[in-house]
Amino acid sequence: MRKNSLINITSLVMLIILSTWVLPVNAASTDSSSADSETITYTLEEAISDALSKSDSLYSIELDSDIADEQLDDALDNWNPAWITDWVEGTESNYEALLNARYNVKVASKKEEMERDSVTADTRSKYYSVLQSIRTLEQTEAELEVAQIEADIALAKYQHGLLTWNEVQEANLSLASAQTNLVEAENDLSSDYRAFNRQVGIDVDARPILTDEPIFNEFQTTNVNASISAIISSDPEIWITSQKLKVQEKASAYSGSTEEAELTEEQSKISARLEKTNITDTLYDAYYSIVSLEKGYAVEQSNLELAQKTLEQTELKVALGIATNLDLLNAQLTLLSQENTIFSLVCQHELLKTEFEQPWI
Repeated sequence: MRKNSLINITSLVMLIILSTWVLPVNAASTDSSSADSETITYTLEEAISDALSKSDSLYSIELDSDIADEQLDDALDNWNPAWITDWVEGTESNYEALLNARYNVKVASKKEEMERDSVTADTRSKYYSVLQSIRTLEQTEAELEVAQIEADIALAKYQHGLLTWNEVQEANLSLASAQTNLVEAENDLSSDYRAFNRQVGIDVDARPILTDEPIFNEFQTTNVNASISAIISSDPEIWITSQKLKVQEKASAYSGSTEEAELTEEQSKISARLEKTNITDTLYDAYYSIVSLEKGYAVEQSNLELAQKTLEQTELKVALGIATNLDLLNAQLTLLSQENTIFSLVCQHELLKTEFEQPWI
């Protein structure tokens, strides 16, 4: 009888120790395997600058611009301005070549601007992706800590008849899931780093430190309709379409209108109207998404305050001995998860604003 009492006391002590076992929530490190990881830092502005200077797509468009300049010189050599007022039969192709050459020079310039905007937006997106993946890795490491402790506690309780084997298996499945999630988070971070590194032109296996984080700033507009009209009026894609239509009209005026030319012009006008309508719809969709996200952000901020208060209360309960260190770890994890949710919203918000302001990217 005395021996059984000693066993029961020992079991109780073991359960208390396991229940209060806690590993500190570490600030997860990003992969530090690269020896150069701490020597490379990037602000967002620096990343964009390097991406622009090393972009093959932008360089290709710059070459197109040079080619367009050469073609314009050739077209000018084969054109006499006097032919505008003193028409000469057979010069229609010369005039059309000149119009197209001038058009191509302007288009090349616009496309270069568009590509700069596109590379800038893509770099910002990749920069934010790395930051989000770092945070996700931190969270999955913390989740694995909790799952490991809960699995150990479940096994100890089973050994002393306080849980069924099915409950132990559930805990082990949660642990296995957490381990898988950690591997996926590590892989995602590696993939995001490689994409970012290629963008800025550094070793794909490097682990640069990204020093800028997005700040939530509400979208400001007093009149969304006026804002959309202004964006459309400056949209380079719409401008390119309108310039193409002008080329067709001038060519027809010089050579004489034909039924085929008139039909082509009408098709171009229809395409321009459709393009403008589609972009307008896209802008309104982006605007509504921004408004919806901002409302969601307010809700998530309330959830963050709740998580902070819960952590404070749990810390007090642990100090008073009415909550376990595992309870504290779970409260810390809940707060970390909520912080990451808000961070993702802020990143998405910034990218959505860019999509609204530059729908051509």
